[in-house]
Amino acid sequence: MSTVEIKQLFSYSRFSESPSKIGLLLIYIPVGITLFILRTLLALLLYFTSFILPNAPIFHNIVYKLSYISLGIIVNVENIEKKEEADGIVTNKVSYFDSMVINSVAKCITPGIYLNTFLSSAFGIHYFKSTNNIEELKRDLSNVVSESKVPIYFQPESIITNGRALLKFSIWPFTLCNKVQPVTITINRPGLDIPISTIYSGYWSDLFFFMFVPCTVYRIKFLPAVEKKGLSEETFINKVRLNIANDLKVKLSNYSAADLKEYVKRYRAEQQRNISTQNQTIGTINPEIHRMSIQVREVLPLVPYDAIYKDLIKTKSVDLTITNILEGHVSYVPEQSKPSSSSSNSPTKSTASSSSGSIHQTTNTSLNTAAPVFGKSPQERSISFQERKRLLIENSRKRYIEKHSLSNIVGS
Repeated sequence: MSTVEIKQLFSYSRFSESPSKIGLLLIYIPVGITLFILRTLLALLLYFTSFILPNAPIFHNIVYKLSYISLGIIVNVENIEKKEEADGIVTNKVSYFDSMVINSVAKCITPGIYLNTFLSSAFGIHYFKSTNNIEELKRDLSNVVSESKVPIYFQPESIITNGRALLKFSIWPFTLCNKVQPVTITINRPGLDIPISTIYSGYWSDLFFFMFVPCTVYRIKFLPAVEKKGLSEETFINKVRLNIANDLKVKLSNYSAADLKEYVKRYRAEQQRNISTQNQTIGTINPEIHRMSIQVREVLPLVPYDAIYKDLIKTKSVDLTITNILEGHVSYVPEQSKPSSSSSNSPTKSTASSSSGSIHQTTNTSLNTAAPVFGKSPQERSISFQERKRLLIENSRKRYIEKHSLSNIVGS
């Protein structure tokens, strides 16, 4: 299985940091904007014309050619001789337009939204009302498979990645098929190295860059069909998945689409929180509240800065904010704990006076009693709440004195 981490399965920026590539992009921008405008006009013309065109194969071919021009898509097909009659076609997921490309080289049915009669027929899109209910969708798809000789197109990864590894496949599509045709999709953009999708992007932003770049080249490769025969469901799926991964020369990943969706959700929330904190720091931060926030953070290092800052705006008191946090009146998500740096600093501090060393030792000992979240029952702690609170406040005071070299003044 793959050792690729989940964060490595996404692209995080459309643009390279290479100065030469940035320079090339700046030169290309006027051309790209012009292409985008022309292609948008063509796409709109194509859409409105589709309402009056006869629903015939010859017009379907014309629509495909014009669609490719409007999106800047070029398709290269390999191993077409290996194409067989099958219940389903299975590919990796690379972009939002994979189904359109696959349907142009191997007529198939794709579950999707209803456009209009002509476009749905041309692009092989079949609208199912039961898309939110897997069992109903499986029943509807089974009826389509039994009534039609046209295969159903599946992308069991279910989410777009940068292609560094192949995700776990959804199981349910394979329960409908006794024979599937694996097909691999790879994409490149000659001239401009702009990723197809990023962790921040959606359909419309990806569509913009399809129309902006000179062209997007799809490589479609047919692999030998795989029959279920006497294979178990798991073996059947793994065989198809392994064939696709081997052809793409990527490893198999332990992650599923659900794992990636959860990661994207957490990543975006974290980025939004960081932006909010930065804006607060740059624009409206109160120096006195900031100073007190740092003091509270020294006592409760796992409590986020912005949660402390917001409570201090109300209380204007370090003691009250610490009390609010300990009593659970401040809601927050604890930050990841970091290795303590006190041990690495101890050799330097050991050269200080004996009184300073005593303060430092006491501080470290007291820190062991502090925690960002405390148990609510007496059995979860051996020290009373008031005693723990007193130690935390005293510890904060001593660390502040030590940090600002005030021990001599306090001692005198």
